[in-house]
Amino acid sequence: MDLQGKRLSEKNWLDDEEKLQRLSVMVLREVDRIVFDLEFHRDMLIKLWSKERIRMPLLRVMHSRYFELSFELLALFPPRIYQLLDDFYRALDSFIFYVSYTEDMPQALMLRFDTFFQDLKDRSGTVLELLKSCAPKDEAVCLASEGPPPLVFEGEADDMVFEDTDPGKVIEGLTEVTDQNAKKDDPNP
Repeated sequence: MDLQGKRLSEKNWLDDEEKLQRLSVMVLREVDRIVFDLEFHRDMLIKLWSKERIRMPLLRVMHSRYFELSFELLALFPPRIYQLLDDFYRALDSFIFYVSYTEDMPQALMLRFDTFFQDLKDRSGTVLELLKSCAPKDEAVCLASEGPPPLVFEGEADDMVFEDTDPGKVIEGLTEVTDQNAKKDDPNP
């Protein structure tokens, strides 16, 4: 049995075009997630900074795997897309550096946050469009900015039964407690 021939006949690797398509989808979703999460969690992140001086939630929102990609993978992108990606991630890196070491007061942080965020958002538009052009044509790419995913239980609430709860008992218990409180509060028993 020729194992070498068998391995070569099976496709266990991706060619450069498939790598580029998959990488484009992953980077596309990451850029979209970063911009969406920064906007969506803005107020909470600033409150955490102003009350507790906690940096980690903001740094986690800006976490990116792009910085860990090899040059071999980055070289798959066409030069224009790579240049735009590099510009976006350099701006993100500046934002991360600022957040990592700032001692600014909350108002100053909010102003800088808005400036950095607007810069990232402006840079992301073109990047997202060009990355979509590299993504596989046969699959729709779902983006966070197009709306949150449906909840796990959405539309299934009537069919779900939980072992540790009995809705009848919970409602009866609430009714009994409510009736007892109403009798205590009633001035005319």
